[in-house]
Amino acid sequence: MTLDHQTRPFLSVCIPTYQGAAFLRESLDSIVRELAKVSEPVEIVISDNGSTDHTEDIVREFMAAYPNISYFKSPENLGLDWNIRICIEHATGQYIHMFSDDDVIDKDGFYQAMGAMLRQYSPAIAAAGLFSFKGNYKKRKSNMNVYDVEVVQSGREFFMCFGGFIGTLIFRSDLAKELVKDLKKGVENDTGSGHLYISSRIALTSPPPFTYLPNAWVASRNLPETNPNFMLYSFVYPMRIVQGVYQDKLIDRETYYFLKKRVIRTVMWRRMWGFLVTNDHRHLFRQRHEFVQMFGDCLSFYVLVYPLFFIPRPLLLVPYMIGKKILNVSRWLRRELA
Repeated sequence: MTLDHQTRPFLSVCIPTYQGAAFLRESLDSIVRELAKVSEPVEIVISDNGSTDHTEDIVREFMAAYPNISYFKSPENLGLDWNIRICIEHATGQYIHMFSDDDVIDKDGFYQAMGAMLRQYSPAIAAAGLFSFKGNYKKRKSNMNVYDVEVVQSGREFFMCFGGFIGTLIFRSDLAKELVKDLKKGVENDTGSGHLYISSRIALTSPPPFTYLPNAWVASRNLPETNPNFMLYSFVYPMRIVQGVYQDKLIDRETYYFLKKRVIRTVMWRRMWGFLVTNDHRHLFRQRHEFVQMFGDCLSFYVLVYPLFFIPRPLLLVPYMIGKKILNVSRWLRRELA
């Protein structure tokens, strides 16, 4: 992992962080381990949103060992969107890989495979596969061909399938630097979806090909849902990004409503149920109007989600615990039979 300061890096790994001390060391360890295997000049850019924990100490420790790490710290929390903007504005690579401060690169040869893919196809945007985990990270074993590449000729298809997870996105820096100018400063303006704004606009306005590394390269950590605005950041704010590309006629009406209904039917109702069981019901109840404003034109929202705002927590708890137990047993059986 080298960087000649007279040479422009081929890749910038951009990590927006805030209070990331608990997992940042593990993330950086996985990144520098994989970057050490590539010959191209690379850099790591970390933007700290005013952390008050030991985040800066961890970063300084890595900077002492790896001179190609740059660190920028804001005096206060200015929101994830602004943090993403700072990262990208300071990146000097031809390509940018966005990465979360609590995720881990799981598979050996990740940046070798990524570099080969980017060199061969020169996509405006690319993505890599991921899997999610809870608790402590444990490296998985895999016999899959690490150099498989899926080439996508439709920006709409890429956006619908691959464009949403921050730790898996790779895009051309010149395109990203133009788009981050639209991201606003301040927690009050934050959507937590700046990466989705960038990826959607690049995918839907750039010529093909678009590329995807289909194997599960990135391990994405599922943290406890303790933020009272978690559901807004997970569903309402990202869907506003989708609504924006629809209003700008970058996707058609059919695609827009397909995405909205897919979110409701496959993800939202389950996450809502879990959130209501483990958090303060009253706070989410006060947010229901924002959900209605965004999803109220879909019948499935009123069938699957809206009643959850009014059901008392004790009535949700028992079926939730039974369902969770069944899910854990089914996962165990899949592992044992694999």
